[in-house]
Formats: sequence, C-alpha cells, structure tokens
Amino acid sequence: MEIVSLPVEFREKKGSQECKRIRNAGRIPAILYGEGREPRALSLEAHAMELALRRGARMFEFMVGDKKQMCLLKDIGFNAVGDKMVHMDFLRVDDKKPVVVNVSIEFINPPLPVPGALIEFINRDVHVSCLPRAIPSGLTVSIADLAVGGHIEAKDVVLPAGVTLTDSPHKTLVSHHYKALEVVAPVEGAPSEPVVLTEKKPTDDAAPAASEKGKEKK
Repeated sequence: MEIVSLPVEFREKKGSQECKRIRNAGRIPAILYGEGREPRALSLEAHAMELALRRGARMFEFMVGDKKQMCLLKDIGFNAVGDKMVHMDFLRVDDKKPVVVNVSIEFINPPLPVPGALIEFINRDVHVSCLPRAIPSGLTVSIADLAVGGHIEAKDVVLPAGVTLTDSPHKTLVSHHYKALEVVAPVEGAPSEPVVLTEKKPTDDAAPAASEKGKEKK
C-alpha cells in the first residue's frame, strides 16, 4: 500500500470554535494517538488529504519539520449532510511492528446464472495482520467455480506474502443457494382447501320447472 507523506501542524488550542476556524482555513482538525504516548491534536490540508483518499491511501507519514511519524487512518468524521470531512483520527504505528487492519474484498468472475438460485454477498472484507508497508490495498476473490449449495469462507482467501488472517477462518463471505420459497401460514379456522361454488347444471331427467308444470295442467 502506498504511504503518503503530508505536512501537518500541531495545535495547542482545542474546542469547537478552534475546529471551526481550522475548517474555514481549508484544513481538517485531527487527533494522533497510540504507541503508549499522549494524543496530539493536529491539522492537515484538506485538499491534499482528499486527493490521497481518492487514491485509496490509508497509511500516512506525517512530517513536522524534520521529524516523521508513520500512522494509520482509523476514522473520518463527516458533517450532517455527509459531503465534507470535519475530523480525522490517526493511529501511530511502528514500521517494524505488525498492525491489524480491515481489507476490502472484490468478488470477480461470477458463475453462469442458475434458475431459482442467487449469489448472496455476506461479508466484503476481512481482518489481517501485517507490517504497515505490506498492507494490501485490496483483495480479489474469484467465484467462477462457486456451485449452488456452496460458499466461500475467510480461510479460502489467498493472501499476499507476509499477510496473515486474524478473522475467524469460518467467516462466510459469499454463498450460492436457491431462493427460499415464501410459505403463507393458514388462517385459523379457514378451510385447508378452497371451496369452489358453481351453479348446478340441470340434467335432462331433472324435475320440470314450476312454469313448465303450469303448462302441463292446462
């Protein structure tokens, strides 16, 4: 995974008014924590961060003067509308120590459709452990051979060298099965089978109608 270097500024003032001032200046307030050290409040340039996120960056190297700190993006806070970043959380990491991260999965090569069956995507990510510079940007899983009645678990995902699975190996990712039929429970007291009422067709030897009887008396 690409590690993006960004200049940051530490900030001593805190509070909603200070954060508002920072945002108005085109920057994003953030918190850096972890590695057994005190959390530090900082800010970074919003446009540069947006460009990095579009490239899928999650690992960063913050620069303050000649000092560098590698960190992992842990959380992004958005405004009520959801179209603007208002806060970010970063975790300090040691370049020589493994970290546990969540990696997304792309499912490729779907099998041919089977009448009455569907492919259900249950989980689209797995947790893995690796060194910071070895974090995969994403994983791909082919489902071309997934037959009806089968499924793929986390243990079936092929991981790059140096990356180990920390999720449950039996975590189901995708399943191929027939659609469940909807069963309507019968209403209490209702007949088990519908009763069809039809008009009885008169036969040739049926008793004559009243009008016919009147005609015979005449």
